[in-house]
Amino acid sequence: MRRERSCSGLSLSEVARRADISKSKLSHLEAGKDNPSLETLWAPCVALDIPYSQLLDPPRPHIQAIRADEGAAVADEQRVILIRRAALGER
Repeated sequence: MRRERSCSGLSLSEVARRADISKSKLSHLEAGKDNPSLETLWAPCVALDIPYSQLLDPPRPHIQAIRADEGAAVADEQRVILIRRAALGER
C-alpha cells in the first residue's frame, strides 16, 4: 500500500482523509502491523484509485525472454560480433 501511495504522490494524511480512516490506522496497514478487514482495505484502494487486486497481487518483475540463438549484433571496427547466451547445457 505504501508503494501505491508513493506512486500516486499523495501523503499519508491525504489518503487517510480520502479513505475516511485514521492516519494511524493507515500507517499500521502500510507497515503490515494490522489484520484488516476487506472493507478496511477497500477504502484506501478507492482513495488511491487502484483495483483491490493490486494490493493482493505482488508486483511482477519485468522479464524479457531471449532465445539461445537470438542475440544482438554488435559491430566493431573490423567485424560484426554476435553476442548471445548459451542454451542450457551448452558451453
